[in-house]
Amino acid sequence: MTFKKTYEMYFANKRLNIIFFSIFIIIFFIIIYLLFLRKYHLEYQVLNSDRYKNKVNLFKIKNIYKSSSLILGDSRFEGLKTNLTNEINLSIGGETSKTMFDRIKSYEFRDSIKIILGIGLNDVLFSYKTKDIRHNIARLIYQISSKTNNSEIYLCKILPINSSGFFYNKLDVNSKIRNLNLYFDSIHINSNNNKKKLIDFQEFTNNSNELKFRYSYDGIHLNENGLNLFNKRINLFLKDEE
Repeated sequence: MTFKKTYEMYFANKRLNIIFFSIFIIIFFIIIYLLFLRKYHLEYQVLNSDRYKNKVNLFKIKNIYKSSSLILGDSRFEGLKTNLTNEINLSIGGETSKTMFDRIKSYEFRDSIKIILGIGLNDVLFSYKTKDIRHNIARLIYQISSKTNNSEIYLCKILPINSSGFFYNKLDVNSKIRNLNLYFDSIHINSNNNKKKLIDFQEFTNNSNELKFRYSYDGIHLNENGLNLFNKRINLFLKDEE
């Protein structure tokens, strides 16, 4: 083998090693992002969006303490309107149980009110581990219960997604949602004489336990038909509880 061929093979192998090493570094950082950083990055984007900031500022001028019914939720609950009197909808799209916990720290609630709580979907979509979601939701419910006495907290089970949409790790999303909904059954509220009541949405799911696509325009968010049924379901539940 001539010196020239040896020289060319050496540098060819060196370039190949550099390429493989670069690919390894890229894959390593992708794994680190997906496992540890993705949820914080997505929450940061939500918290720093103009839409989120504008809603937070809007809620600051509302007299939350005088309201006898509150809605706390994510984007699926932004369009919710119930037949309850003196209602304030404090829902914001992109909300997780962690960001809601931080946001409502300064809110003051009156006693003997109705609180509709719909949270958890974005926790799953943002890749939080199930045990962390459970911890954050339990902490959030305890925080809400500590702000009021003799109130009813309506905990809404999480609607699944339709996996035909484009989502990260979509096959695992509905499995996590089912586990969280089972966890909701076991939650107990033992403070300030408040009561937990569960609202489920079985009519929204198909035989595969996915969100029926006719109720959504993207596999997650509700379309007009979905929102109408969503409002009807919650209002019927509230009426039955009277």
